[in-house]
Amino acid sequence: MKKILQSFILVAMVLLVTSAEAQQRTVTGTVTSPDDGSALAGVSVVAEGTTLGTTTDAQGNFSLNVPSNSQKLVFSSQGYTTQFVAIGSGSMAVILAHDIQQLSDVVVTALGIKRAEKSLTYAAQVVNASDLNVAKETNLINSLQGKVSGVVISRSATGPGGSSKVQLRGSRSITGGNEPLYIVDGVPLNTGRRASGGGDFGGRDGGGGISMLNPDNIESMTVLKGASAAALYGSAGQNGAIVITTKSGKSGKIQMEYDGGITTDKAFYLPKFQSEYGQGDGGIFNPNSEHSYGTKADGHEVTLWNGQKAPYTNHTDNMA
Repeated sequence: MKKILQSFILVAMVLLVTSAEAQQRTVTGTVTSPDDGSALAGVSVVAEGTTLGTTTDAQGNFSLNVPSNSQKLVFSSQGYTTQFVAIGSGSMAVILAHDIQQLSDVVVTALGIKRAEKSLTYAAQVVNASDLNVAKETNLINSLQGKVSGVVISRSATGPGGSSKVQLRGSRSITGGNEPLYIVDGVPLNTGRRASGGGDFGGRDGGGGISMLNPDNIESMTVLKGASAAALYGSAGQNGAIVITTKSGKSGKIQMEYDGGITTDKAFYLPKFQSEYGQGDGGIFNPNSEHSYGTKADGHEVTLWNGQKAPYTNHTDNMA
């Protein structure tokens, strides 16, 4: 009787093991990269709806025992999209796809500090080099016209190299300046105009400090609007700030850029000049005078400012 009972127990155990083996199956396969087909190590492989899982080895291979009723395996890895792949009869070959997500824009704020644009409590807009060079301007700041909201740029009538007046969100003072603060790679820029004062004979405008910058050297321009935007710059930034970042070398890269262009400008009309009297004042020749009230330019010989002698004649086509 005892032997019969032992035999019965042995048969029952064999049936249980056989049943357990029949309820599971082994799935094998390889996981590779979509770029060059190289093996991906450390990829998580889990049977869908269970806690059964494993990871791929250094060669991208995996082997997992799953329930016989499992239909799919879940593959996941950092930087790749999670994929649900149906279990087939043979070895599985899985190619993961990159998980490309749009990151939040990062802008350069006061003192060169970088912040996510959506985290700022004030308005900030970035203009990249590609946008600045679409229609290149001699004066860099003129390139912002129509590209940034709330920015008003008034060009002078003194030609391509003349200065421009910039206002962010309108005028803030009727007595002081209303132009923003310019920051180039963290250094405040002196925007004083190189001009002579106007008088009876007009003046000249040689442009401001911002017009001296080469647009080809600019990587990006960040426009910070409002007093809070430039709080770290103190009262100088009360009208906002334009933060300019210039191009710099990149580690491990050698890059050369060439850019050429030509700009033409022609006056709408030219003033009429008298050609009877030459340089000087009160009917007397003066080689250092800026006026044309000297003696008659009849060709007689005079001594120039450098000591050389030359005929005193008019050049009527100087403005042509």
